[in-house]
Amino acid sequence: MLRVRLLAWLLVSGLGSGGCAVAKPLVASAIPSERTMVSPPGEDGTRYLAVEGGPLTSPRVLRSRWKATARRVCEGGEYQELSEASLARRQGGVTRTRTHEGYVRCLLPSEGEPGSVGAPTMADAS
Repeated sequence: MLRVRLLAWLLVSGLGSGGCAVAKPLVASAIPSERTMVSPPGEDGTRYLAVEGGPLTSPRVLRSRWKATARRVCEGGEYQELSEASLARRQGGVTRTRTHEGYVRCLLPSEGEPGSVGAPTMADAS
């Protein structure tokens, strides 16, 4: 409670003297940290991904983090976005958390592509 009051005082006292640049990082540090959730792959390789941020996190940043998480989950390979959505949880008209979630399917190179593991070689052709 004391932390919230201190942050509120810093914010109010800093507005008149150009202290917004100082107050915003302090307020952001008091907000709960961001979370990422990744489900294990389903039978068809589909995974659920959710990236959660605080009220000051923009939907654009969350979508970018979601895409980076999808690339990481698919080990840097390509993936197919099956569905995605952005949500904002509000309480009393105030945004508390923002979430970007959706389903992806990792795409593996097909066996017929040259250079992929298991692809036909020149030895197989002769």
